[in-house]
Amino acid sequence: MGFEVVEATNGEEALGIAINRRPDVIILDFIMPKMHGLDFLRKLRDLDLGRKIPILLLTNFSDDPGIIRAVAEGYCELLKKAETSLGDIVSKVKEKTNDK
Repeated sequence: MGFEVVEATNGEEALGIAINRRPDVIILDFIMPKMHGLDFLRKLRDLDLGRKIPILLLTNFSDDPGIIRAVAEGYCELLKKAETSLGDIVSKVKEKTNDK
């Protein structure tokens, strides 16, 4: 599809990559080693650059109060893993990169 994909093995690594590489879009999991997805969100959004990067939170924990709050406050867009195909993710990434 022409995307450059960079993968992180944990939340701390993901935050470092986001800061250094400034991606166009982040696909974020809720449960990650070393740093929880919501902690990642808070830390990234505290940075100027982090407020500009669209984040797609891909999880099945959509009823978690922290996730509900993060979505309501516009920190991320929720994609439920069980209801989202790879094609859906590609479409969302294209949508977010075209919004820039």
